[in-house]
Amino acid sequence: MPLPVRGSRHSYKYRFALIVNDVCVMRYDNEAGKGDHRHAGSQEFSYDSEDWNALGMTFLSAQESGSPRTLLIEVRSLEQVREDFTSRLAKGPDRTPRMTFPSYALFYKLLSPNRLQVLATMAGGRPISIRELARRVGRDFKGVHTDVTALLSEGLVEKTEDGAIRFPFAGVHIDFHLGGEAQSAA
Repeated sequence: MPLPVRGSRHSYKYRFALIVNDVCVMRYDNEAGKGDHRHAGSQEFSYDSEDWNALGMTFLSAQESGSPRTLLIEVRSLEQVREDFTSRLAKGPDRTPRMTFPSYALFYKLLSPNRLQVLATMAGGRPISIRELARRVGRDFKGVHTDVTALLSEGLVEKTEDGAIRFPFAGVHIDFHLGGEAQSAA
């Protein structure tokens, strides 16, 4: 766009959505008056970004044929993601649930060791209260609540109708490379 829309500091206009079974699971928007915001299920979250390349890109599909799967979290440059996407289109659909970050810094900002511990504790389990989760990870309620809120805003955990939370995957696989060529690519 020639000028930023009202509510935004950059000139990008986008709508990027993940639709599963005719239901919008996640959507990124930039609208006049609202600026940058993301929809995860029925909730809306704002985020601050001056550059589309700074956003983590999420492609989640937790269940196929009724069984939870492993979530692949990766750090790859936007160019690598484009190349992989083009390659996957030629081969047919890739049903791997994944979350891709364009830099290790953004990965670490969202997925600190404490938040990874929360995901690992919840992996493959039933919905749980934040208080019980805090007990299981051996941390205080407030810290775990802060971590769960961040994970909810990124669509990594879900809130059930009764207020419990769940991580809809059986496990997590993390893939990134530090050093060498990866530094210039990320």
